Amino acid sequence: MDEHRWWHHIPIVGNLARRKALKRPDMVAKIDEVAEMLELTRYLDRRPKALSGGQRQRVAVARALVREPAIYLLDEPLSNLDAKLRTSMRAEIAALYRRVRKSFVYVTHDRVEAMTMGTRIVVLNDGVVQQYGKPKEICDRPANAFVARFIGSPPMNVLPVRVQDGTITVDGQTLPAPADCPVSAGEVQLGVRAERISVGEEGLVAHAVTVEHLGAEMIVGFKLGPATTEVGAAASRDLHLAKIPGELQLEPGAECRVRPDLDGASWFDVSGDRLAEAREPTLA
Repeated sequence: MDEHRWWHHIPIVGNLARRKALKRPDMVAKIDEVAEMLELTRYLDRRPKALSGGQRQRVAVARALVREPAIYLLDEPLSNLDAKLRTSMRAEIAALYRRVRKSFVYVTHDRVEAMTMGTRIVVLNDGVVQQYGKPKEICDRPANAFVARFIGSPPMNVLPVRVQDGTITVDGQTLPAPADCPVSAGEVQLGVRAERISVGEEGLVAHAVTVEHLGAEMIVGFKLGPATTEVGAAASRDLHLAKIPGELQLEPGAECRVRPDLDGASWFDVSGDRLAEAREPTLA
């Protein structure tokens, strides 16, 4: 075998590479396959100090893939990669999971990674499990307000409201309570996804603070009530988000009306726990 070829690959497989490779004739092919997948082929002759932070992170992922362990533990493996490579790497890792059929424990703070890659998600807060389940289950029925605000892109809007006499009062404005509202009266929190909020001529008085144009759609950050003179950090604090069609004409600072679709909304008590159908909070 070509001795130079083994040393050529040492930056990826580590100091024991030569010994392990001699025991596994397929090692070179495996290294080449992984290096090509992670776009590392041109860097195989470099030492770690000659690599960028993102390249070193890809090397760490490559070391795990080459070893073919019984279980993969990946802790923020894509955090230092650029956006284009991060997207392709998500697809590659997902394809790898389907191919090797082994368990992957993948730690991430990126909710998009969690939702697009996970078959099961464990949501942690300060080391305590908040919820475990399939991505769609967690997205549709978050166990508490923390999960609601964390999972999803954009995250769920959670608004403090008062339910009384068949109406919901939010920020001094009222809406009819839905038939499936879990309480008849009391202070609760209402959770509504951004895509379930429409902007038009009817609904709650609000004003747009930020407008992000994304082509076919746009994300509007709004506050309830008429426009104010707030500037800087105060203006962008505690925004609610709506995902609306991109062809609508709306500029930052413009007054508008928003209507949340309350069918299938999430309801939480004042402490943030999800409300069961028969549970009612104490009247305030």
